[in-house]
Formats: sequence, C-alpha cells, structure tokens
Amino acid sequence: MSPRLNGARSTKDFHGAPSRYAQHADIYGALGWTVIAVHGKKSPYKGTTGQNGEVTPELDAAMRRSDWHDNIAIRHTLGEAATVAIDVDEGDGKQGLTTLQQLTEALGELPVTWTSTARGQDDPRRQHFFRVPPGVELETTLTPSSTLGDVTLAGDIEIPSHGHRYSVVWPSVHPDTGEQYTWYDLDGQPMDGPPRVDDLPYLPDAWVEALEKGHEVRHEGKPSAPPPRPYDGTVDEWLGGRNDAVVSPPVVRAIQPYLDGAPFRGHHAMAKLQKHLVLLGGEGHQGVRRALEFIRAVWLTSEHTPGENPAREFDDALAGAVRKYGGSN
Repeated sequence: MSPRLNGARSTKDFHGAPSRYAQHADIYGALGWTVIAVHGKKSPYKGTTGQNGEVTPELDAAMRRSDWHDNIAIRHTLGEAATVAIDVDEGDGKQGLTTLQQLTEALGELPVTWTSTARGQDDPRRQHFFRVPPGVELETTLTPSSTLGDVTLAGDIEIPSHGHRYSVVWPSVHPDTGEQYTWYDLDGQPMDGPPRVDDLPYLPDAWVEALEKGHEVRHEGKPSAPPPRPYDGTVDEWLGGRNDAVVSPPVVRAIQPYLDGAPFRGHHAMAKLQKHLVLLGGEGHQGVRRALEFIRAVWLTSEHTPGENPAREFDDALAGAVRKYGGSN
C-alpha cells in the first residue's frame, strides 16, 4: 500500500502542476468555445452544466484553482455560437454507425467536420461537431426505442448539447483507457489543438428539423410533441388577450439568445420560436406579445435571401402558429 501524503488532496496538488483546464481554457476561449473543468468524464464542476449552468468569472477562477477536476470539456451553448456534437458509440453490441447510416438515408449526408476521440484515428467511436441556429434544442439520446418516420433506429447515438452532457476534449485523458483525446481535421488527420467554432459547418436544416425536441423523432413510452390547441380567432384578437404587465421567466429564456444579439438563421428557427411563444401564451405566461414584437424586429434585421419578403413571412408563420397552437390549456 502506498504511503498517504499528509496534507495533499491529490498527486497534482503534491506536484503543484496546473490542471488541464487552467492550462488550456484560454486557448479554447480564443477560438470561440466555452469550456468547463471535469473530473474524468462524469464529474463537472458544480454550477457549470444543465439548462441554467453558466461559466461565470467566479466559477472560471475556481475551476482554475481546482486540484480535483483534472480534465477539460466543451460546454455547448444556445447563443450565436451554439454547437452540438453527434456522439457515435460502436462495438461491444453498440450500433451507432448503423443509426448514423439510417439518419443519413432519411435526412441526407452530413457535411465533413472536425471530430474528437480518445480511441484513435481510425476508430468510429467519436464526436462530430456542428453549429446549430441559436436557441435550437435537439433530441439528446437515440435508442432502440426511437423512431424516425417508419424507421426504428438502432440507437447508441447521443447528442451533447446545451442541456445535455458536455464534450470531454484534448488534452484530457480518458479515465478508462489512459489515452489522450485528440482533435481530427476535415481530412481525418490529428491536430495539435481545437478548431475555431466559426469554422464548424452548420448541421443541415433537414437534420435540425428532424432531431429538434418533440418534432419527428419519437420514443416508445415517452410523450410526443405537444398536441395542437386550435384557436379560431384572428392574430390581433389573440395578441390582444395576452397580459404584458411583466415578462415571465420562461418567455425571457425563450428569447435570451436574441436578447444577447444573435440573429435568426433561416425560417425554421424563427417559426420554431414563434410556436414556442404561442404555446407559452396559451399556458398563461405573461409578456408573449412583447416578445413576439421583439423577435419580429430581430427577424427583419437578420440576413435573408434576395427577393424574400421577411415581414410577410413572419406574419404568415405567426398566423399559422396561433391558429394551430393558440388555444388555452
């Protein structure tokens, strides 16, 4: 049995070496990533994950001092630099590659992107990184109980994102294999460090629409998308019935990426947020009318294809959302 080192909480504390987070957080930050300190793979620094987690300056300083959190991980965000990873598990009975092929056949090819793994250059077990439109939340886990249309998926794919997990990355060491995580470029070659967030390709619209929470993927035994709640009045009548005395927290959270300055990227993101706000209004949350006015202004100033009529597009989409989902619970 090794002798106990009195007063030392870990070997790193004894040797005085800074953690991987302390050494590399600024490198990742300069490339647009938000990162957190983790112990192995399963113990993130408290307060940094989940829907309400945030890397504050105080938490950043504490993570740099931590002598227990020995690895570094990407904290996916919902804002303008929103990212997700497609985490494929394969081998030992896992069938992530089959699921990836099923999704490709249904939704189209994924663009080539940067990947990360601690399993080696040729191992299919890896995370594929993409940007997504601000505020989009995707399914977190595809299992053998998941279906897409009439296809039953093989499972074994997870999607680390803002509200689900995180991505342990270089120069972390896998706690089970002892191997270092490595980034791989578009040619599948190992890199000396991470890519820039701005260089990641966007997850294709067909994938976003299918994998968005409550949209096309279904899970046996789990609730599906919110059922329609029809409303037979006009949009003006519906808006006139909203209480705007205050803005409720769920409404603020829904539009937070755009309050932070993000633009809309495409019709889908705009229509999805409209639907969400209309559902919140039907549930009695306050401030929905003001939120819709705000995101209309953001939509009008976002980038559009020449020849489009963004004002009409917004108003038509809102009319459809109110007609289908504007009824009360």
